[in-house]
Amino acid sequence: MDYQKLADQRNSTNNFAKHVNITTTKIEHGYAEVKMELQPFHLNPTGIVHGGALYTMADVVVGSANASLGTHGVTVDGAYHYLSPASNMKELTATAKCVKEGGKICVFDVEVLSETGKLIGKGTFTTYRLLDMPIVLD
Repeated sequence: MDYQKLADQRNSTNNFAKHVNITTTKIEHGYAEVKMELQPFHLNPTGIVHGGALYTMADVVVGSANASLGTHGVTVDGAYHYLSPASNMKELTATAKCVKEGGKICVFDVEVLSETGKLIGKGTFTTYRLLDMPIVLD
């Protein structure tokens, strides 16, 4: 699979991710990275990145990692732990690594990091592979 082409396709077709400034920057088999360029709309009233933005970032990176396995997938469960506040920064990075690649169910470990590498949060997400929806690259 051409992983750069897959990343490009995900960036051009994921309208919600585009709307919230999330870009897939790297995909390998069972692994993905995304970046989120922070804007004022990402912040909660205290000036810290909103928890929903962090969770969204984790969900998007899992979607990209799942796609690297050859099929579309949907999140069926996600546990995310907020470990440090994300404040006074310009961008965040998230990674997802497949820890169980099953026929229908996959499990991913996720980390969200600050631009200095500080761990902002981590989680475990489970996806259901849509076997009737294989990834087709243009």
